[in-house]
Amino acid sequence: MLDPAIRDIEVKANGLRFHVLEAGAGDSLALFLHGFPELAFSWRDQLPLLAELGYRAWAPAFPATAPQTGRSACASTRSRSSWTTSPA
Repeated sequence: MLDPAIRDIEVKANGLRFHVLEAGAGDSLALFLHGFPELAFSWRDQLPLLAELGYRAWAPAFPATAPQTGRSACASTRSRSSWTTSPA
C-alpha cells in the first residue's frame, strides 16, 4: 500500500505520457530511476523521506513496466515473440 503522501500522476513530455509516483512539492527534484525487473513502486519507502526533506520526489514507471501512449507506444505493443529468437 502506498503512503498517503505519494500521488499517482501523469506527466506529458515530447508527445508522450508517463506514469509517475510523486511526493513533495519542493523546487528541487529528486529523480528515482529503476531498472528491470524493478518498478516505480520499489521507491515507495524513499519518496516520502525526500519529500520531508523539501524535495519533489519522482519515480517514473518506464515503458516496459507501465502503460504509455504516444510515439513509442507502438514499441510496447509488439508481440513478445518478436523479441526472442527461434530455437535452432
